Amino acid sequence: MDNLFYQKLVRNIFFGVAVAILLLFGMIYGLNFKLALMVIFGILVFFCFWFDLRMALVVTLLSVLFGQVARLDLGTGAILVSDMMMVTLFTVWLIYFLSAKKKVRWNLVFFALLAFLLISFLLNWRAMGVFTVGDTTTMWLYWLRMFLYSMFLPISWSVIGWDKDSKKYFRWIILLAIGFLFLGFVQLVFIPDISFLAHYGWDPHVGRLLSTFLDPNFAGALLVFFFAITLSYYFSYSNWSGPKHLWAILTIMLLVGVVLTYSRSAYVALAVVFLILSFWKDKRILALGMIAGLMMFLGDARLMERVDGIFEVDVTAQKRIQSWENNLMIVEDNIWYGVGYNNLLDENMRRGYVRDAKLHSAAGSDSSYLTIWSTLGIFGLISYIVFWVLTIGVLMMIYFDERKELMHRWLSLGVAMGVIGVMVHAQFTNSLLYNHIYMVILFSVALCMGWQGEKSYKQ
Repeated sequence: MDNLFYQKLVRNIFFGVAVAILLLFGMIYGLNFKLALMVIFGILVFFCFWFDLRMALVVTLLSVLFGQVARLDLGTGAILVSDMMMVTLFTVWLIYFLSAKKKVRWNLVFFALLAFLLISFLLNWRAMGVFTVGDTTTMWLYWLRMFLYSMFLPISWSVIGWDKDSKKYFRWIILLAIGFLFLGFVQLVFIPDISFLAHYGWDPHVGRLLSTFLDPNFAGALLVFFFAITLSYYFSYSNWSGPKHLWAILTIMLLVGVVLTYSRSAYVALAVVFLILSFWKDKRILALGMIAGLMMFLGDARLMERVDGIFEVDVTAQKRIQSWENNLMIVEDNIWYGVGYNNLLDENMRRGYVRDAKLHSAAGSDSSYLTIWSTLGIFGLISYIVFWVLTIGVLMMIYFDERKELMHRWLSLGVAMGVIGVMVHAQFTNSLLYNHIYMVILFSVALCMGWQGEKSYKQ
């Protein structure tokens, strides 16, 4: 009897939910059909995530593969698949976290992240009295997006820690790297020219690997991060064996992917990662890499032109320098508190630095550090850099302390080197503030910390 009652109750609940979804769809449909579809899809995703939080974590990570291809444009902004996944994942995780009364896990990295978020919140609050209502709304919406993506660190850390099986999550990082690289090769073969997207604010790149990011610089930054991890695992094997061969092949494929982006900032980041790891672990690989790089440089005219551009000021470099100069002028006027997080678009438009608000580069600058400094002031910049420095420090501590779990040890080294590479890259682009790259880094850091917590639990 109780079982029959329970079945009827479940059916009635699902029927009621279905009716509510249809009514909600009808209400939103009158405003925006695409938005209505996205809301309904988000509700369905919520129910799927509710039944398996571990699956939800993996699906959210893999949403990076959609990049900028699947998006709902809303004027000067857009809602991405990863945005919807993060909102849903955070909601489900928060409910589960509070209902299950789980303990909060703290360390220096998480504390530094919360400190940065708190400082940015207070600086945004201060900026409310300076800007118009429209500016303030945009500012808070983008801050909320940054907060949600930042929560991917504690969410991943806690779920991985609860599961007590970190190795299976490591596989998803490698599968994500392979998938992203594969989509890049597919794009380069079948859609090498995206100049037809210039009307929508995208740069008209031709013959460059963009993957689903539609931008060679950001695609190159993520590939460099993956390259650091695979190269680290390559060095983890002293003798030539099956696994070492596989890591060598994957590392070379990622290297080719970075080269095909023809992104100078990616080349600089790649060189830093390769030089540090190879000089530290095997100087023979350093010599071999330098010889191979020289041969590629001399054998490809376009590559030679891009590398020469690192040392010469061409048209692209002039635009980047102009962007830095514009941001430094904003910094001079707002050195302590900034203009509010992601409020650069309105500030650039007001000063005449940007004329077309639809350009995807209009809301930032060609440097993550200058973007943070001009929007959150010196206090925001210091707290931001401290967070990343502490992240690298904790990862290196795990590398030096770990002696039994070699996969964990070399993953920590690879992630640390990858973060260094992206930090170098971020001087020339907004890569550290690019949410898809941010997600992958935070998940990888959380995996290293969760793995360490799993070790403590077993002991």
